[in-house]
Amino acid sequence: MDLPGHERLLELLRIYSKGDLKGKRILVIGDNVGHLTSHLLTKLGMDAYGINMSGKKFADSLEAVKEGRLIAGNAMHLREHFGDQKFDFVVSNATMSPQGLGAGRFGRIIKKHGLDRIFLSISEGLLLDRLRWRAYAKTSSQIHRAVFAQLNKGGLAIHVVYENEEIPNQTKELASIGFGVLHRRNNELVLRRYNRE
Repeated sequence: MDLPGHERLLELLRIYSKGDLKGKRILVIGDNVGHLTSHLLTKLGMDAYGINMSGKKFADSLEAVKEGRLIAGNAMHLREHFGDQKFDFVVSNATMSPQGLGAGRFGRIIKKHGLDRIFLSISEGLLLDRLRWRAYAKTSSQIHRAVFAQLNKGGLAIHVVYENEEIPNQTKELASIGFGVLHRRNNELVLRRYNRE
């Protein structure tokens, strides 16, 4: 497979879709250069779209880019980009975090490069606020609501983060939005959108 880091997400997608993927509509949140969206489109035959905060990284050679399937934008505003269009699946890889969708990776970058020493004079809360302006959402519940609105009834949302990270356990809050939790580990979350009408 030419998608290092996406294996577990694809495995969960196959398990919970029962292998019924061809022609299904899927949205990838935070697809960086567009590899996952292109893989779903060309290799699995899905009707795949992707959204990422910055479109500068999109790889021009990828089929999803050539077909205009990747959008530069904030996933909090999915309706602005997709209107009333609905998806069977919405997935994210290494983007969900307790601080909100997208915020976690900026914390990792700071730690990885030893930049935390630079920010010693800044309180942790202030630092997170500075990071969050680049995130999709300040809290994970915000993004769950945005995703819920774009999913078909019975549709699935699948989120995977790095093994040493954790997606917050918000079962009651997710239920109030209209999601049932099908699978949860510290770093994995599979949700089904139930009918609310």
